[in-house]
Amino acid sequence: VDDAPFLAVEMRAGGAGDAQQLAFRTNVDDWVEAGPEHGLRFAPDERGALKPYLHVRRGLEALVARAVYYDLVELGVEREKGFGVWSGGAFFPIAATA
Repeated sequence: VDDAPFLAVEMRAGGAGDAQQLAFRTNVDDWVEAGPEHGLRFAPDERGALKPYLHVRRGLEALVARAVYYDLVELGVEREKGFGVWSGGAFFPIAATA
């Protein structure tokens, strides 16, 4: 059962630190740049593992494909807000830090 109408199947990253920009290609070939208007969120599944979602438009989200999620985590940084990624000047926490 699909839990999002789109799937993010590719990611491109440019820049570094808080100037980093992440762009995702969906399964319908739209490119969406993550940022304040297109947020990333990480929700637990039924086993407690995190599933990443990208806001695409008008309340519709794309589930980030597993391989793309691994690439996303590799770009993660530790900040006082937790472990997460920067894109479009916004920080998206993946996990809280102790």
